Amino acid sequence: MRSIALTVNGESFELEGSGDIPSLLAQLGANSERVAIMLNDAVLARDVWAEASLTAGDKVEVLTFAGGG
Repeated sequence: MRSIALTVNGESFELEGSGDIPSLLAQLGANSERVAIMLNDAVLARDVWAEASLTAGDKVEVLTFAGGG
């Protein structure tokens, strides 16, 4: 299994597996319905997450939506 060195939310992260956004979210335990993704400082549309290939050195921000009151 391959590993890809990324920066996720400002910290070093080793992604195992296929190198796509759904794999990253699964490893992070993130709910894909409640996050937005920025890849290398650009917002990534949800409909391209499965096709977007992550490569070594990519910077990913996983932004979580939180309700409050």
